[in-house]
Amino acid sequence: MTNRKRNDKSTSEFPPSLSVNSEDSGSHDDDAYDPLIPYHTSNSSKKRRNKKNDWTIPFDLQDLTSSSARDELITIASKRAGTTNSRSGRYIRPSWRDSFQNYVPGRNMCLFLGCIFVVVVFGGVKVISMMNREETRDYTSGYDRNEHSSLESVAGISLAEVDNWCLLEEGRNCECINPLKPMDKSNGWWNQAKDFNLGLVQNATSDLDVVLLGDSIIEQWNGRSMGVQMDNLDEIKGVFNNLFRKDHGGMIDGLALGITGDVTSNLLYRIQNGEMPQSLNPKVWWILIGTNDLGLMQCSEEVIFIGIIRVVEEILLRKPGSTVVINGILPRTNRKDGYLIPPPSEEHDTSSYINNQYINNTSLFDFWASILTINNSLKEFSKTHDNVYYIDSSDLFLVQLGNEKFQSEDKLLAKQLMADFVHPTVIGSRIWGNFIVEHTMSLTNNSVLDQI
Repeated sequence: MTNRKRNDKSTSEFPPSLSVNSEDSGSHDDDAYDPLIPYHTSNSSKKRRNKKNDWTIPFDLQDLTSSSARDELITIASKRAGTTNSRSGRYIRPSWRDSFQNYVPGRNMCLFLGCIFVVVVFGGVKVISMMNREETRDYTSGYDRNEHSSLESVAGISLAEVDNWCLLEEGRNCECINPLKPMDKSNGWWNQAKDFNLGLVQNATSDLDVVLLGDSIIEQWNGRSMGVQMDNLDEIKGVFNNLFRKDHGGMIDGLALGITGDVTSNLLYRIQNGEMPQSLNPKVWWILIGTNDLGLMQCSEEVIFIGIIRVVEEILLRKPGSTVVINGILPRTNRKDGYLIPPPSEEHDTSSYINNQYINNTSLFDFWASILTINNSLKEFSKTHDNVYYIDSSDLFLVQLGNEKFQSEDKLLAKQLMADFVHPTVIGSRIWGNFIVEHTMSLTNNSVLDQI
């Protein structure tokens, strides 16, 4: 049969794009004769098609001018694909090499799967190591004399002698933490808050008058809560700058190092891990801690007292001869009206309490009696220790109803001074801040306060 001319220039059985020179007919380079791979003008630029598409016919079979050429292409495609659906009807099983190239994932996929395998293996090793390491938190439910009999004593009191670790009646579970064991918190925002405090310490001047240590009540002096800058605390931050920064018109220079939710063992950890370096030597260390041990952890009065004194002893150990002020725990209440103790007519009225404000069984509990017990113990401790002073600022936030003819014995928190009955407002912060400044100046002028 006579071949048709293509464009009157070639009589080859293959299309012009697949024509090869006769002088290359003896070459053993399979790619040079493979009709399924596009022809390249240079051997150096020759590249295989994607492995999954190597068998794909890159042109229409009708472009071929003879059945022999078509059969050759079908044979090659069938050999690579291993299919019986070819036009020739022939099936040629692909070699193991062709199967491997066509069906095994490419290099990128292998790298991807390898990376996943490495991540899974190392992640598993990390989880196993974390599970096997010693637990950092020491929670206890109730009190076990044998468990804590070997713990050291503080201020002549051993935890082994404490009748009950829990605030409420004996036998009820609580989450009170060992106050003698420094504890960190394994969450991101707490670490962020701690890093912020460490930055303040590193940039602090060498002639600070006072450093305030504590929880969220202290942290909000920096306009922050849970390690985040809060717009609603900007005014409180402004009050602090005006009172505790001489470059802003303050009478003294101060630093506030507090973290929301901290208990005594958390503050102890921070002191031991960066917040009390050798370079930080203020004239006064001012401590306000314990309200979270009471309200959140439900610790008993004795355990909270031991925790606060443990912090004081750590400061005196690290800064011998320094002056330490223990600020009594500020008043707080769960009642909506601000009463510290409910009037007799409302003792059993649960609707008067702020529901679900605190965990479990303390939402209907009145803290004032416990706060007075703790504060009285702190006051007695300070009387027998040099350079340790107890200062009570509770009356700054309390009011009594009455007039010239009648004065009520009941005390309640002023909402204008402590809106949530836990944290001072802007006005409350200014009143309390002035109170701290006055006492700090008195202590740093080597004059003993008349009322301590």
